[in-house]
Amino acid sequence: MNRSVALVNANFRLFRIPLLYTPYATVPAGRNLRQSGFLLPEFSDTTLKGVVLGDGYYWAPKSWMDMSLGGAYLSRRGWQQNGDFRAKPWENVTISAKYFGVIDRGLSTAVMNSSGTIVQQLVKQGGHSAQFELDARLRGGWRAVADYNQLSSLTFQLAFAPTFGEAVNSEVRSSAFSGKQLSRF
Repeated sequence: MNRSVALVNANFRLFRIPLLYTPYATVPAGRNLRQSGFLLPEFSDTTLKGVVLGDGYYWAPKSWMDMSLGGAYLSRRGWQQNGDFRAKPWENVTISAKYFGVIDRGLSTAVMNSSGTIVQQLVKQGGHSAQFELDARLRGGWRAVADYNQLSSLTFQLAFAPTFGEAVNSEVRSSAFSGKQLSRF
């Protein structure tokens, strides 16, 4: 059964402090807890990105596959896109892919030219990162694994990585293998 709970004029509070107000929202409550729809919008203000206005859409067409696509406007920098795909088409096969990118307008920085005067110059730090993973346990003891990672530039990673660990990690590795488990080996 596909049932849902409707929230009308819902006000979420923490010790009487209002945190979130939604005029209308639905939450799945039946056996099928995955339901396609828009995600909560993102509103924030940061020193690097400026005012951030974004939203995304979660799509679950099958019980074994889902995808989320989103975007955000960054008032100081440009546009951000992200996507996440997950699938488990068979019992022993898992596929996932992620994408994150920024189309950057650039930061204005002061640079000294050859004549010794200081001029303003735009430095663009946009780019993208993409990941693909496959793990398949096949018949006859065979296994296939692929882990592909792509990064357009380290400058992009330093400027827009969501965590400190990702920002300072300069290695991007990709690997793939296939093998068969033999008895006792």
